[in-house]
Amino acid sequence: MCGKVPASKVYVRLFKINSDEISNALATAVTNDQGKFIIEGNTGNYQGSEERHRRITLRYPREYVTIGRVPRRNYNVGNLNLMLQYPNEAHIDELKGI
Repeated sequence: MCGKVPASKVYVRLFKINSDEISNALATAVTNDQGKFIIEGNTGNYQGSEERHRRITLRYPREYVTIGRVPRRNYNVGNLNLMLQYPNEAHIDELKGI
């Protein structure tokens, strides 16, 4: 969400660890017109990057991490309002390693 409007065409990346290095990116997704996305990642995935990023770190419970390529459970992030500034949010021009 961006205020009360769904944030469409927003890139969402899943990183292996708390790092901006592209080698740690497990997956990339783009939000749809309703601002929703599904992202699944594994260590076999690699996707490129666009310039200028807003980095928001979200932690999720360990039980949602699965060994292998097929997830056993989905984690619902809920609604993220992109008009808000999140704790430890960063703005970076490019991801390292590209």
